Amino acid sequence: MRLASQRLNRGIETVRYIAIFLLLANAGYFAWNYHYPRPQPVAEEPRALLNTGLTLLSEYEARGEELAQDAVRQCSIVSGFTDRPQAEAFIAAARARSLQAYLEVEVPHAEFRLYLPPTPSRDIAAAILDDLSERLVAEDLGLDIYLITRGDLENAIALGLFGSRERAEAARDQVAGLGYGPQIEEIPLGESQIRVFLRPAQSERIIESEWLDLSAETEGLTRLENLCEGLVQASQFQ
Repeated sequence: MRLASQRLNRGIETVRYIAIFLLLANAGYFAWNYHYPRPQPVAEEPRALLNTGLTLLSEYEARGEELAQDAVRQCSIVSGFTDRPQAEAFIAAARARSLQAYLEVEVPHAEFRLYLPPTPSRDIAAAILDDLSERLVAEDLGLDIYLITRGDLENAIALGLFGSRERAEAARDQVAGLGYGPQIEEIPLGESQIRVFLRPAQSERIIESEWLDLSAETEGLTRLENLCEGLVQASQFQ
């Protein structure tokens, strides 16, 4: 009887220790979460729908009709403009006559000359040339430097030609670090090509009398006609 009582007391004591351990464990868990809360999940922005390449039937039919019209419609390529404002005025006049038009400007490639501005005399320019040449050699800067002896830049010092503005600006900054103030001159390799594309809004081609009235306001224009299909995109016209 005494042995059974001892076993019962031991069991009660064990249960009590387990209860105390669980209580302390829970208290520690809540204390940890209180001081170190879990980061809240960041709500992701809704993703944009993927472009599956699907086209509505109405859009497809409208596009098909537009392509069919362009297959027979004549577009006019107008050139001979002296500058961009003249071409823009021509476009405004064309649109006032219900013609569709847009401007295309083809800018030619250019070179960029780096130079020091002209000096009052040849002797001053020669002295600057000698000093700058020594500094460039000391800094190991391989620039093509020479004295300009004629033209608008007479008594200026050329520092080379560059195929891009970025390279010219990099060389300019290097020379500026030596205490000089070089400048950059852009030299176009050709003339800009300014063209206006015209097409009628409804008919297959521009009426000749309509073109004569339009071109009479701007001298020196030439016109070349070709099928619109493959020549320009319909979305380019306004």
